[in-house]
Amino acid sequence: MLLEFKEQNHNFYYYGPLFVGSNYEYCHVIYDTMSSITSVNLENARGKQSRSTYDFRTSETAEAVYVVSYDSEGDEFEQIKSGTVQYGEHIVLSGKKYMDQMCLI
Repeated sequence: MLLEFKEQNHNFYYYGPLFVGSNYEYCHVIYDTMSSITSVNLENARGKQSRSTYDFRTSETAEAVYVVSYDSEGDEFEQIKSGTVQYGEHIVLSGKKYMDQMCLI
């Protein structure tokens, strides 16, 4: 596996390949050494920093991460959890959370 190393405003980023989903779609991701999650852009994401052919809608192994919420009347319902990840000062990814299988090589 070949990783790219980049410095931007004294922040260091490690980029490299990752294969995600039941079809092992190619992604070029930031390896965040300080996080327990891996962020993958969708194939057609706007303003994306990294390349990807992954789409959770075509993966047979993708599962949404749900969170319990309450409406104005106090009734419980589930919705897909949203999240934001920031890498250094300039790269911010936002979106819905899904879990899927990954392969490094």
